[in-house]
Amino acid sequence: MREKITSLYIITSILAILVAASLFYQFSGEKITGLTVSEDDIVYFYKFEDNLEDETETSKPQKFGGEFIDGKIGRALRFRGGEYVRTFERYFDKHDDLSLSLWLMPEGTTLRHQMIIWQGDEGSGGYEATDEAILSLNPDGDVLTFRMMGFPNDLMVNSAVSKDVWSSVVVTVRNLDTSSPTANLYLNGVLVSSNTTDNGVPRNQTATMNIAKPGANRMYFKGSIDELIFYNKAITEEEISGIFQEGVKCSSDIDCGGNSTETYCIGNESCTNHTTVICVNPGLPSSFCSNQSEIICEDCPHGCENGSCLEFNGTALGGGFNLNPSKDDDPDILNRGQAGFFKKVWCWLINPSDKSGYQSCLSD
Repeated sequence: MREKITSLYIITSILAILVAASLFYQFSGEKITGLTVSEDDIVYFYKFEDNLEDETETSKPQKFGGEFIDGKIGRALRFRGGEYVRTFERYFDKHDDLSLSLWLMPEGTTLRHQMIIWQGDEGSGGYEATDEAILSLNPDGDVLTFRMMGFPNDLMVNSAVSKDVWSSVVVTVRNLDTSSPTANLYLNGVLVSSNTTDNGVPRNQTATMNIAKPGANRMYFKGSIDELIFYNKAITEEEISGIFQEGVKCSSDIDCGGNSTETYCIGNESCTNHTTVICVNPGLPSSFCSNQSEIICEDCPHGCENGSCLEFNGTALGGGFNLNPSKDDDPDILNRGQAGFFKKVWCWLINPSDKSGYQSCLSD
């Protein structure tokens, strides 16, 4: 009997461990949901939500300057020149097929090329034989280049890129274990450059990876980075499109909600505010919802109530006061509200046709 209890205890313990492990895996997965790419395909993932945490909990990067700002999705990390992140990791030499994706906003012109992602020997200054992989901008900040150093045959793709706006950047590399690897560069979900080299690309097993600068040189990046992800495969065009669409705020006016109309009084004016909500730059990373309002006001000679002009609907009486003034009465007649009544009260001294006799029924 004791052996049965012991066996049951062991089985129960194993089941509890399996359930706990399953729950932990599910919890860990929740940290990086919303992606079109499986979390199993992600090597490093930096969201820059006011911290440098790697969502995969693999790397422990260190920040040297930079500031967290409002980004394309949540928060982002902005580099102002002379600032960078050291990952203490290797990436480009560890995978035969790979990809990286990020939201990028270049800011300005520098004296040298700007290194966005760099992997090489710590003493290397960029574009040297000991460098391995580079994602960079030209000094003007408007041409983006990805290069895996081969000397003399680099694997390189490049394209023009806009400054001061967010762009979705994806690089995929295939067949690094062959003599003919291929690299593709996508901007905003569209393939813009492709290249295949004939002699392969050597691997540097001692390289380390930085963000926003090379090893020894001062080729600092100036701009902002958001949602930086490194993958262990060449992601598909469908996955690339999903990454791009995640950063698009709206594709049509419907995504921004509906139109609205509001009426209200401003003094003796009845005003109508027609608000039209539209999608500006639909389907692009620069898209946003904009409220465009048109306010039309109408003068109310006899006062405004609940957003509408009051109208005369009665006949003036001789002497005293009238709760139902007529629309034929003079609009200059002074009207006053009287407690307990829902209509306006007008008063006069003798005759409603004698303007000199008008006066207020109630004192102010």
